[in-house]
Amino acid sequence: MRRRAFLGAVGASMAGLAGCMGQPEYNLSNFSAKGASGPLEFDATLDGGGITVDSSGTLTLTLTNTQSNPITIKSRTFWPFGVPRLSLSEDDREQEFGDTNTTRDNGFDSFYDVLPVRNKYENSEAINVSAINEPRSIDLEFTEKAIQPDKTITREYEIGGRGITFDGTYELYGFESKSLFEYDAGNGFEPFEPSVTLEIERKQLIPFI
Repeated sequence: MRRRAFLGAVGASMAGLAGCMGQPEYNLSNFSAKGASGPLEFDATLDGGGITVDSSGTLTLTLTNTQSNPITIKSRTFWPFGVPRLSLSEDDREQEFGDTNTTRDNGFDSFYDVLPVRNKYENSEAINVSAINEPRSIDLEFTEKAIQPDKTITREYEIGGRGITFDGTYELYGFESKSLFEYDAGNGFEPFEPSVTLEIERKQLIPFI
């Protein structure tokens, strides 16, 4: 199945307004990562605690096949992790905005979500990312490929101040749902849903001159 999604500009308007008010700085803290059960070993690390619109922290995702046979991974757009997002917790959405009608399983939401960006995005025709790190469009074609036994795959993503609208607790999700990808270790495809969370807090606001 192949389809291209075109995203709205609500978040862009919010971020543009914030830019007119000054340059925000954010602190990344309380980072936690836990892999999912199964034959794939997962790890995530965060490098850098302070970010602005011009500087970023680095989120590194690592995946290892710990069994003796190849495991097929099916992901959208980019293999193997797809296009992950940081999604504001539902508790924060409800506490701050009284919003109980949204679900993080409805896909990327430019109002509540943050897009960690890979360098590969810049030159890819599969995704078009705006100056404030929001996807204007994305090709959601599935890619299937096997990860070999004892093979480790590592991808780095930059978390910058552009595109952040709210403070709060964020959790790593896939672009369309909680699952980063699906994998088949011999019993059919299953969702891969590790737990990665962090706090994003605004530190200060530099006056706009």
